[in-house]
Amino acid sequence: VCRFTIAIFDDTPPTLVCPENIVVAESSPGSGSAAVTFAVPAGHDVCDDSVAVVCAPATGSVFPGGVTRVACTATDDAGNRAVCEFTVQVVPRTIVATSTADSGPGTLRQALTDANASPGDNIIEFNLPGTGPHIIHLVTPLPFIQGGLMLDGTSQPGFVLEPVVEVNGGTVGTTAGQIKVGLVAARGQAVIRGLTLSGFDIGLYLGLSGGHLVEDNFIGVDSSGEPGQGNAIAGILVRSPGNVIGTPG
Repeated sequence: VCRFTIAIFDDTPPTLVCPENIVVAESSPGSGSAAVTFAVPAGHDVCDDSVAVVCAPATGSVFPGGVTRVACTATDDAGNRAVCEFTVQVVPRTIVATSTADSGPGTLRQALTDANASPGDNIIEFNLPGTGPHIIHLVTPLPFIQGGLMLDGTSQPGFVLEPVVEVNGGTVGTTAGQIKVGLVAARGQAVIRGLTLSGFDIGLYLGLSGGHLVEDNFIGVDSSGEPGQGNAIAGILVRSPGNVIGTPG
């Protein structure tokens, strides 16, 4: 008779798959945060039937405005761990553009991208540093407006009756045959006011759903109201019903 011991060591970490990144609107206008509930991912292991999973921040937490990274950790009985991550983005109802750069944090491009990702209606305001006029020289076309949005150039400090924020397409690169368009109101109802749109083939395109309001803008002239680069094909091209161009009576 002989005896021996067989020891089985679990050194295989569990598997864990996080949910897709989450984008929500702030809970109420001006709150700057939102309580976000998400499904905690299930962990799977070769030995354990039940794997503990902890996420930080936890589901149901109040997330601040901006992007927060969530890390979920699965731990099996042997202490092996697996980690996955996703992000929660809370988009404020009022997004403020603070940079005249073509892209990056605080730019008009990023503001449009965030507004399109948000499930609610949004307002884009401007607080560009220095004295105007403030010219945004685009390198590539801006994202289309895909939902209810007020793009309000009159919010820029220094606005008095005439726009002080110019969106300029003179430096936009395009492929052969592509038309340069400044702003495209595609879906939802948009309000576009207090901007200068110059240097494009088409300054503003009003399409699909219609019901857009365009007022207090300079189209095809520079920020001083003098002839600038113009828009080669059309200042405003209308392909939808029920739009109002000019201050409503």
